Amino acid sequence: TIASEGRQDGDTLRLTIDRDLQDYAARRLGDNSASVIVMDVITGDVLCMVSMPAYDPNIFSRRVPARLWNALQKDDHTPLLNKSAMGLYPPGSTFKIVTALAGLENGLDPDRVTLVEPNPSKPGKGLYQRGNIRIEDTAPPGPYDFRRAFIRSSNAYFIQMGLDAGYDRLLATAHRFHFGEQTRIQLRPTEERSGWMPEPAEARAERWPQGRLANFSIGQEVTVTPLQLAVMVAAVANGGTVYYPRLVDRLESGDPLSEEAPSTIRPGQVRSRLETRPEYLARIRAAMRDDVLDPEGTGTSARVADYTVCGKTGTAEIKGNGVKDKVTWFASFAPFESPRYAVVVMVESGASGGRTCGPVAQKIYEHLRARDAGSGRPIALNPAP
Repeated sequence: TIASEGRQDGDTLRLTIDRDLQDYAARRLGDNSASVIVMDVITGDVLCMVSMPAYDPNIFSRRVPARLWNALQKDDHTPLLNKSAMGLYPPGSTFKIVTALAGLENGLDPDRVTLVEPNPSKPGKGLYQRGNIRIEDTAPPGPYDFRRAFIRSSNAYFIQMGLDAGYDRLLATAHRFHFGEQTRIQLRPTEERSGWMPEPAEARAERWPQGRLANFSIGQEVTVTPLQLAVMVAAVANGGTVYYPRLVDRLESGDPLSEEAPSTIRPGQVRSRLETRPEYLARIRAAMRDDVLDPEGTGTSARVADYTVCGKTGTAEIKGNGVKDKVTWFASFAPFESPRYAVVVMVESGASGGRTCGPVAQKIYEHLRARDAGSGRPIALNPAP
């Protein structure tokens, strides 16, 4: 600020972001159009929020040349968009975590075996076909209980689970994680988007067909941000507490001689609780663990020796203007025995969640483990509330 006696330094803003982790995650993404979120599942602190490709913010400290501004605007990889908080994407199979909770609360017997029929046009792949609903599966046909369906990411199994739960329960469960709402991270409201998660009343009023519910059940049509997905995974990992993600740690006086105490933003601000049975979340956490540890799992590329990563892969199709593309995901937490970190990796135009995003998450967990071992304490700035 400018005072009558001259220039005065402003307060110093300290973030929860770990700079070394932020830089490391950005390097792991390379030239991809992508995002990485790392959250502390106990406090809600955002330790890393990467959006790539990035740009040098110092260019805005002076008049931006028209040529540079036009190049940033026209870049297909949208460097000016904060993909972590503003990018809207279908979550694909990562949304099966929500479908799983809705199904378990609806009375699903996780040990009951369901047979998935083969796809006549694609040997070795399954198919969901009931009435006018026909959706191809990437998992093979055969017998599935809940655990195997989760780690193989069987569309057919989860579609039936979603249809059995119904619009009301499935969408209401999604809204308990606050999908369809801003996370209220400490950014300007215009710098965060809500995504699209319809209310149950909307589905009832417009009498949406069962085919649309089938798509919702496997994470198609609805949209989320990577940050929203990280909040959801953190809630599953910590036993059901949904936090407001915290980005600002404290404000310190800009005067180095000031005796004024820093103004700290309280960690661990609870937004809501899932209010579900602990055994349901335990069942989902165990399935996420096995998705990485079991050789049949789709998330084996994220495996870290002596550090139990738990995850769910996702690959969603995007169609529009005659273009067909993919958005790939890996939504995860670790370690299984005492969850501390939620890591979400999103890569546009990737091959699949397992092949594209899992290896990135693996490197980030290796970095986290090394940092924790080296410092003798977690990298999060604050202890549990």
